[in-house]
Order: sequence, then structure tokens, then C-alpha cells
Amino acid sequence: MDIACLTGAVIFALLVCRVAFYNLVDKNVIGKNLIILPLSIWFVLFTVQFKALRKTPVFICWTILALGLAVMRFWLIKDNALTYVVKTGDTYHTAQGLIVPLVVLVFYQICRQVSLKYYHVELSIPGKVSNMNYEQNRKANWLERFHSIGFFATPVITFYW
Repeated sequence: MDIACLTGAVIFALLVCRVAFYNLVDKNVIGKNLIILPLSIWFVLFTVQFKALRKTPVFICWTILALGLAVMRFWLIKDNALTYVVKTGDTYHTAQGLIVPLVVLVFYQICRQVSLKYYHVELSIPGKVSNMNYEQNRKANWLERFHSIGFFATPVITFYW
């Protein structure tokens, strides 16, 4: 499952890079793909790969992909055709979000290391309805709640930062 998720993300990223590099489609389509790509990777990391990120090889592979997307962000940020204006008049760039996976992985690793050092437990996702951590059958600590909130806030903050 880990390899399938990573392979799918790499293929999607390569297709978006190819389309952006060769200008194969309209800039609006490229911009939408540049918004969908980091959000889909973020979603996969939080839902499917959260437990797998504890394995060092999996984390390194996702980090390499995230670094590649960050490099792609710096390459595409110069293209003014990929900007969009919201109703308030603020201008944003669609490539800004390509840094989301890297920020999410750094945030995850920091919270994981703090959890291991101070709580001596692996970081996990608290239950949606209760304050229980069902994976380890214990009560969720403040760091896990902070991490869950931060994980959802990271894309929003990164897109508008």
C-alpha cells in the first residue's frame, strides 16, 4: 500500500510537471492541477500514510517527493499567468501550495519526536467523536490534538502565506 500511494503521487506530480513545462494545456487547467496536487498528497498523508510515516524509508521517500514539489514551486512561481485574484482583490499564485507536503512532513516529524521524547508513545490520530486514541487504546494527549488541528490548518496557512 505504501508503494502504491507513493507511486501514484509521483506519477501525478510528473504529469503535472510535464504539462506545466511544455504548456500542453491552458494555464487555468495547470493552475487547478497545481492546487489539487498538494491537497491530494496532504490528504493521502493524513488518511492512508499516517501510520506508515513512522517507517524511515517511507518518510524519506515522501520527503524526497515533497522536496521535488518545493523545487517545482520555486520554478513555477515566476510564471505570472498562474496567478488568480479572489473577490477581495488579493492576488495568489497557484504554485504556492506546492510547498504544503514539505511543511506537513516537517510538522509531523517535529510532533512525532516530541511525542516520543516526552510521552514515550507514537503520535496517532485522536478519535473524531471522543478524546480516545483507539489505535493504542488510551486517552489522547494535548500534542495529538494539537497535531490534528495543525495538520488541517497547514494547507490553509501555506496557501495564503
